[in-house]
Amino acid sequence: MSDFGDGFGASDVEGELSHCRLYTELFSDRLENARSEKTRKGKLYLMLGSFSGIAVALFLC
Repeated sequence: MSDFGDGFGASDVEGELSHCRLYTELFSDRLENARSEKTRKGKLYLMLGSFSGIAVALFLC
């Protein structure tokens, strides 16, 4: 995000538009990667949390 701010305002209108398009594409790619990683790893974290909670409850009893 800071790179976007560093390059913003450094050229004419067409350069600014292409700069915005470039970062829009970069952010959408990162968002898509984050969503796919969330679906892939979300169930894992849920199961790990559930099993560790059960293990703690068993140790306390």
